[in-house]
Amino acid sequence: MVRYQRGQMRQQQELAQMQDTAQQQALAAALVAQEDERQRIAAELHDGVGTILALAKLHLYAPGRP
Repeated sequence: MVRYQRGQMRQQQELAQMQDTAQQQALAAALVAQEDERQRIAAELHDGVGTILALAKLHLYAPGRP
């Protein structure tokens, strides 16, 4: 009976450890996804603002503009 209880406790501990590992992996994947999204948004903002500023400069210094 004692062996059975020890086996049950060991299985519960292993299950808890597997669940903890799965949660850690899910958290790590979520953090990677968030960072990728931040970098994508930053690149879009950088490219968009750069284009707008270049067009504004061309418009301001266009020949024949009063």
